[in-house]
Amino acid sequence: ERLAPVLTLLRRAATMKDCVFEHDYARPQLDWLLPELAGLRKAAVLLAFDARACALQYRTQEAVADLVAIRGIARHMRANSPLLIGWLVACAIEATHVQALGNVLVTAQIGAADLAPLLDEDPATYQKGLLRALRMEEAFGLSAGATLGEGDDPQLAGEVGPGAEWVLPLWRVFLLRDDLRSYRRLMSRCHEIGPKPYAESATAWKE
Repeated sequence: ERLAPVLTLLRRAATMKDCVFEHDYARPQLDWLLPELAGLRKAAVLLAFDARACALQYRTQEAVADLVAIRGIARHMRANSPLLIGWLVACAIEATHVQALGNVLVTAQIGAADLAPLLDEDPATYQKGLLRALRMEEAFGLSAGATLGEGDDPQLAGEVGPGAEWVLPLWRVFLLRDDLRSYRRLMSRCHEIGPKPYAESATAWKE
């Protein structure tokens, strides 16, 4: 009850077509905190608790509205965060939705008509989002490597930590080429696995 205004805002925000997380993605930073990731996961958990509470009180429409909102948050993360970590958070929020849906279904008598708002949604396209996230992740990694290799960004060098003024020159001479080659080989392998159905790619991902 105390957080009812927050829940109302979350439901409203989740129904919006788009959202923006304002980071300078053209200049990736090693110490980005990305506070929206933790905040939206907490929001999904709050909605999941409310969905169960509503189901216990036979307020099925409100419970389903919470479930729709959780999926809306996952959709926003999947579609609007170009980073791999954003895609992973979208997956975690979707898992919260599945668990909350199970809790609601075993708690209240809900029919197909009650679930119509969920059934009308477009199916999640996580594979497409994964491929985009992998491309962006590779671009960010290569951009950061190039910037460190050229040594023209004091802020980025400062994020490496104490001793950067002597560590980075040694790294550029002896390790940079091998590190970039290994990174590109790893990302190339991810791009090979990504398009495959999960049943065919699970073992490869674990490896």
